[in-house]
Amino acid sequence: MTKLVKNILIGVVVLLAALIVAPSLLSGKIATLVKHEANELLQAKLDFEQLHISLLRHFPNASLDLKGMTLVGVDRFEGDTIVAAERISAVVSPLSLLTGDGIVVKKVLLDQPLIHALKEADGAVNWDVMKPSDEPEVEEEEVADESSSLSISLKKLSVDDLSLIYDDRQGGMYAEVKDFDATCSGDM
Repeated sequence: MTKLVKNILIGVVVLLAALIVAPSLLSGKIATLVKHEANELLQAKLDFEQLHISLLRHFPNASLDLKGMTLVGVDRFEGDTIVAAERISAVVSPLSLLTGDGIVVKKVLLDQPLIHALKEADGAVNWDVMKPSDEPEVEEEEVADESSSLSISLKKLSVDDLSLIYDDRQGGMYAEVKDFDATCSGDM
C-alpha cells in the first residue's frame, strides 16, 4: 500500500472513532449542564433518565434522544407532573448550526407524551414555569421593531400515544385526549 492510502485509511478510522466516542464521553456532561441550566430558568423541576447524542445514527445529521423526561411543578403546584414523555428524539442538521442561516430540524418524535394543563379557580396556571426576567419590560412597539436572527425550520413532527388533559377550574372546562397519534411533515 502506498503511504497516501495508509494515511487516508488512518484518517478515516480516527474520524469514525471520534464520531463514535466523543458523543458518549460528552453526553453525561451535557445532560448535567442541561438539567442545571433548565432548573435555573424554570419555576419547575426538569429531569430525565438519559440523554444520548449520536453523530452516526442519522449521518450526516446529528441525533439527540432524551428518555424519561419529566417537568414537575414546584411551590403551589408541588409534585404535579406538567409534562412527561417516554422519549423525545430530534434529528438536526449540524451544518445548519455552522452556516448561520437558521437551525434545520429534520424530525422530532414525541413518544408517549403526557401533558397536564391545570388552571386553578383563582386563575393560576401550572404551565407558567418561566422565572421572571431581571431585564426591564419593553413596550410591544419596541419588540416589533427588533428582528430576530434566530430561525428554526422543522421538516417532520411525529407524536405517538399522546395523553392530554386540560383542566380549567376557573372556567369550569375539562378536556381529555388519550392515545392520540399524529404526523406532520413539510416546511414548518
